[in-house]
Amino acid sequence: MKFKRVCFFLPSAHRDGAELSALECMEALQALGMQCHVVLPQKGPLIDELKARQLPYKLIPYKVWIEPPAPVWKSLLVTLWNLGMTYVATLLVGRWQCDLVITNTINICVGALVAKLRGLPHIWYLREFGFEDHGWRFHLGEKPSLWIMNRLSVLCLAVSRAVAQKYQAGMTPSKVHHVYQPIEVDLTPRSQVVLEPAGAIMAGGGWRSGLLQLFGDIGS
Repeated sequence: MKFKRVCFFLPSAHRDGAELSALECMEALQALGMQCHVVLPQKGPLIDELKARQLPYKLIPYKVWIEPPAPVWKSLLVTLWNLGMTYVATLLVGRWQCDLVITNTINICVGALVAKLRGLPHIWYLREFGFEDHGWRFHLGEKPSLWIMNRLSVLCLAVSRAVAQKYQAGMTPSKVHHVYQPIEVDLTPRSQVVLEPAGAIMAGGGWRSGLLQLFGDIGS
């Protein structure tokens, strides 16, 4: 695998599911000897997690490009702001000498723009439907935004088959894969929880091996 330094763009510094999932991905890549760097839009409790793992990070106040319906003037201002933040982030990624960029969730687009300007491969984690589950609308409209996501990504990883199918309809289908998130369950005798196969949940090893194989494919 040729990748040595990976830059993650996260939508927030909260300790929510998307951020903790990205953290687990960083740990898996670190185990392979890759250096992970993180860009965040603001301070938050996740920073303590990054410090504990000695993961370098920087704050750049970019904004989301998808949210509940917003007036046109706000969408325009946010778009212009993000373009400015893209310039700042491009300099940072160059200073870190990263060779792969990963954007975590559809909420943000700055990482993808940075990857394009730096000529780097970009991976997009797709964790939400967008409108169907949150009522969000892209500032630039759904069709143009999916076109941008398609053009600026070599690979898109969806958290479920349903999410993958939604985005395959507006993007190159072969770029969109679904990779299920692992879970940890306490199965000691004191546990009275009865678990039944969900069919959509993979063990941690399977998730990591599948994910790293995809990384290897684009790095070969």
